Amino acid sequence: INKNGGTSMIRMLQDRCEGQYTSERWGIGHHHRTFHATAQSLIDHYGREAWDDSYSFALVRHPLARQVSNFFYLVDKCSRKYSDYCEVRMIPTGLDRKTDEDKIEAFHEYIWDLYNEYPPGSEKSYLFGGWGHGNEEFKTMNATQTSWMVDEHGKRVVKNVFKLENLSRDMNELSEALPCLKHATADQASGRELKMTEDFGDEDDGGVGHLEMVHANASPKYPDYRLFGKNKRTNRIMKEVYYVDYINFGYEFEP
Repeated sequence: INKNGGTSMIRMLQDRCEGQYTSERWGIGHHHRTFHATAQSLIDHYGREAWDDSYSFALVRHPLARQVSNFFYLVDKCSRKYSDYCEVRMIPTGLDRKTDEDKIEAFHEYIWDLYNEYPPGSEKSYLFGGWGHGNEEFKTMNATQTSWMVDEHGKRVVKNVFKLENLSRDMNELSEALPCLKHATADQASGRELKMTEDFGDEDDGGVGHLEMVHANASPKYPDYRLFGKNKRTNRIMKEVYYVDYINFGYEFEP
């Protein structure tokens, strides 16, 4: 799921589970890829039997934290190189010299513009949460994190869900299902591995530093996401768009 630590997790799998991580593209124009593929996309490509026989897990994040992180990641990306993608996602630029108050206000305007352009139930509603990455071919795809985990009938088929905020604490549980994650390199075992920072999780992992997740593909610095939760209009929109995520993953509506 985009902006939920996927890049960091894949790097960890590539490093510690050598030869076991597969990267593949498929479909017309190779729009589909194993990175950023929904459960339904993977089932459609590899078959239901292969999916059911495999261990599956997903990383989720507080909906507002994810939305804020994605916003500033795209602002930085589009400020460096503007493209049609930036226009479709309605990304503002030139916020790097703005005050925190200006950045927060720009985010609220962005949410309002996105909501009006891609409201829930519309054909391109998924764009409120991120690019489709080919997953928009399936009717199950929308802006929610939940939509990444369901099959064609809307049933959640991912075996385990881990909160990104707690992942450092839960790495031992994940490594029990994927034992190769315990295979630290010499640098990792000696404590030279990058640690998770900001709102990606706890730096203190209870003494099992070699099981921390490397922090990669980070968004640029921005105000604490909780400061963005003080706008009534934004809160109303977030609750409407991501209601199932708040309920399914046990997040508070107002951070």
